[in-house]
Amino acid sequence: MPKVRCSVTDKLNKLVCEFGNDIFSTDGSVLFCKVCEKSVNFEKKYFVTQHTEGASHKRAVETKGSASKTPLLKTFVATSNRQSEFSFDLCNAFVSAGIPLWKLQNPSLRSFFEKHVKQNLPDESTLRKNYLDRAYQSTMDKIQINMKDKKIWLSIDETTDVTGR
Repeated sequence: MPKVRCSVTDKLNKLVCEFGNDIFSTDGSVLFCKVCEKSVNFEKKYFVTQHTEGASHKRAVETKGSASKTPLLKTFVATSNRQSEFSFDLCNAFVSAGIPLWKLQNPSLRSFFEKHVKQNLPDESTLRKNYLDRAYQSTMDKIQINMKDKKIWLSIDETTDVTGR
């Protein structure tokens, strides 16, 4: 008898039940790791198992366990796109202070955050892909609110560039 293909939603719900509601959640189209706060490839069960056995996931489990005993910062899962408030605030703070996001790869900074804040730092690419646009948009909204109904003076000088144009 041929195999009957199950729907994506059924497959996701099955994985959530198998690995536990405290570790994974789903919205019917994405498998989300609550511990690491990122989506996980669910096409094959092997990918999910590989994620749960990975060093970063295990480190996040340890950090979450100790953070729940003495909470210094709470991580919130924001809306349906599952973006963390901590990651957004971190991205916004770095951009506002003029600190390049690649500085997050510094081992000393990472160990400081893990030790004192009990929070795993997201990767710079995660912040760039998922949070930088929101930070930019919120900054632009603040500028628009502050500049609303105010006059602006623009002055343009006729100079040449390096190539003489």
